[in-house]
Amino acid sequence: MYRKRLILIREYLGFTQREMALFLCVSKSNYARWETGETIIPFKHLLSLANKTHYSVDYCLSITNDSTKRQKEIVCSASFMGKRLKEFRKNIGYNQKEFALSLHTTQSVISSYEQGKTIIQTSFLYDICRRYHVSTDLFLEEELEVVSHA
Repeated sequence: MYRKRLILIREYLGFTQREMALFLCVSKSNYARWETGETIIPFKHLLSLANKTHYSVDYCLSITNDSTKRQKEIVCSASFMGKRLKEFRKNIGYNQKEFALSLHTTQSVISSYEQGKTIIQTSFLYDICRRYHVSTDLFLEEELEVVSHA
């Protein structure tokens, strides 16, 4: 998925895995598992990576190859992302069950995200962006209008 991008970003910064782990305030073993693809980087650490390196979340996830640096820090809550996810789902004409099926999950997971009870998992965010050809900014940026990209 995006493990090669993590390596590329780390190497660009001139960091070892240990240094990158310290940079992101995680253990070296956790960071190493993200690079190997053994585990998926949790969303809060993905945001930290994007904010500390000034890359977009799209770039960090290999959704885009545009490495333009960002100036604005990304601050996003579960409730904000849930609201945006619900708007997006409705805009593409799916009910929760249909949307859940398209992402190979359950309606209760989608409901939990939309209600802001839990922050979206990185893997779901990645799947949504890839499947529906949208930027993560759609779910993270306040000033964007939600439009259909299906």
